[in-house]
Amino acid sequence: VRSNNLTLSHLTVDHSDNNGIDISGQNNTVSDCIVRHSGNVPGMGNAEHSYIGINIGGQNNTVQYSKVDTTGYVGIFFLGGPNLIKNNMVDYFCYLKDDGGGIYTWSGDIDSAKVRNAGVVTGNIVLNGATAPDGTDKAHAAIANGIYLDENSSGIEVSNNTVAHCTSGIFLQDAHEVMVKSNTVYDNGAQIEMRHAMDKGTFRNDDISGNTAVAAKSGQVVMLVSSGVPSGVGSNVAAFAGVHDNHYAQAGGGTFYKTVMRLNNQNVQDKGALADWQSKYGKDANSVQSMPSGGVRLEYNDTRSVKSVPLEIG
Repeated sequence: VRSNNLTLSHLTVDHSDNNGIDISGQNNTVSDCIVRHSGNVPGMGNAEHSYIGINIGGQNNTVQYSKVDTTGYVGIFFLGGPNLIKNNMVDYFCYLKDDGGGIYTWSGDIDSAKVRNAGVVTGNIVLNGATAPDGTDKAHAAIANGIYLDENSSGIEVSNNTVAHCTSGIFLQDAHEVMVKSNTVYDNGAQIEMRHAMDKGTFRNDDISGNTAVAAKSGQVVMLVSSGVPSGVGSNVAAFAGVHDNHYAQAGGGTFYKTVMRLNNQNVQDKGALADWQSKYGKDANSVQSMPSGGVRLEYNDTRSVKSVPLEIG
């Protein structure tokens, strides 16, 4: 649909061959919709920009209070901006096409010196990134990030979201002027990941604060930082983002952070504890880490009603 000032409300879209809802324009709203089983069959969708639950482009659009379940590629894909992605539930995605996200955006069509106000991603719940390595050349496979800010994404607030059971919970790739605050990320391969991937890309003016990040299993990390090119910020981890005032836990033990930098035509790795991350890279001032003895349980509320959660004591 190409339209302005359109509202799609309380729709159910089930078993679409390509995208569930596809809309571009200005001042459009998708609200209280249920989108299931989008892009289920290989070859039935378009060659590109396909197998998406809700695909929205343009300016001043809103996607809110909707549920996107079982999507071949990206759950909610938004381009342009500013747009508002608020209080949605995305569950099980990227099982047919790889290298996507539950909520995804990209601004690689403009110069990295420019800032595009892409908008706000807030109050969403994103679960279960499946991955589909058989749909790739296997060079970079098995990627289904929760919230994925791809090449040159900028002018974005990512706040108060809950992300669990994905490749990386929140992923920034050559993103700038981005604020990541007050999110809960749990049981992802990496809870927060930043990657400098493109010669023309850069990191600058990003801030990551007030988040709760829990590595629930052995082998998971809280923070993953990498660079595949020497240009731009290169291997200068300190330049990727301001990181501070976060709350962390490693219920599964293991390494707090891992860096992978491209130096002299080879990958050089570093890893360590929160204290090493703070002392080596000057990150996470005022951040704290808990070591729970009884495990960590994730609770979330995907309704508009109050949810009571009984707490076991003793």
